[in-house]
Amino acid sequence: METRGSRFSKYQEARIQEVAEEVPEGATPRTIAVQFRGEVCRTAKPGDEVILAGIFLPEPYTGFRAMRAGLLTSTYLEVQAVTQVKTSYAAHVLTPDGARALNAISAGGD
Repeated sequence: METRGSRFSKYQEARIQEVAEEVPEGATPRTIAVQFRGEVCRTAKPGDEVILAGIFLPEPYTGFRAMRAGLLTSTYLEVQAVTQVKTSYAAHVLTPDGARALNAISAGGD
């Protein structure tokens, strides 16, 4: 490894599982491997419901796995964008219209 020509980059691998409500009764949820690179790293945490957009790529088997594998490649998704389905309370921003509505409700009393 050449230390002068090397640089660190953000990288994260995860396995994404389909939502439980969409799985047929009695079936197991399907999963897919995904890779996050750069600024999209750490945008999804375990348990988050997310919508991913990216590139579906093949990954050829190498070495001993290639001899034992029935298929030639496995597939993964290289993530380009992450959209949170359920946002946290900390991520919400109070707009001026929302502030006026809250003030009107609080001024109304019980």
